[in-house]
Amino acid sequence: MTDGCAAVIVAEGSEINFACQEAGAELFPEYPHLCFNPCTSHGDLGHKVRDEYDKYKFWFRPFNETEDYFVFLEQSAEMMNHYTNAKSVALLIEDALWTEYFRKGLPGQFKPFKEMLADTGVEVVYYAETAIGEKMFLPVLDAIAKKNPDYIYNLNAYSDDVAFVKQWAEGAARNIDLYNNGGASTMPTYWGMTGGAAMGCVCSTYVGAALTERTIPFGEALIAKYGATPNWVS
Repeated sequence: MTDGCAAVIVAEGSEINFACQEAGAELFPEYPHLCFNPCTSHGDLGHKVRDEYDKYKFWFRPFNETEDYFVFLEQSAEMMNHYTNAKSVALLIEDALWTEYFRKGLPGQFKPFKEMLADTGVEVVYYAETAIGEKMFLPVLDAIAKKNPDYIYNLNAYSDDVAFVKQWAEGAARNIDLYNNGGASTMPTYWGMTGGAAMGCVCSTYVGAALTERTIPFGEALIAKYGATPNWVS
């Protein structure tokens, strides 16, 4: 407000966006402004705008909703099921606000992701909700190795998945296929960050697809300027 900013971009997770929504709603009558969140999918952020438009009309999210992300999770699981001819899986989900619906389900629309995986005919032989601040994953990987699933599905955004992959590559579960969904694994620098430990890890990363007429030119311009492919938020 002191600097007269017309817009705020909150490039962070659900927790801070809920806080900024409430602070912005309180300030908006006195200080009209726009607030953009480019990368958080928690459904309730958008539902608040829908249900109380006059209060939250300043807040925008040019990103997909939780409902869309459920479809992506289902598709990625089907890919890994086919790739590994899977009969069993170990599922790890980061314990954060953005994963709330994936851990608990979305009433009337989607089951918890654990149950969605089971519905594909793949048995979830190990399940854990991992802490964001965790650095030591060897006990989890050891426990997974004893269950010997066909693959590991690790859903995360803020966890140290560089440490996770390094420990996976060196630990008892190193011969179990890994799908690392999110976090640093979406970045073009992931290989270097892991010192090559990501060999064999399946990741979701940038592909130049013409989602709109501007998508590929934007990606090409970013690569030309920075010498690296965009991450998923870009």
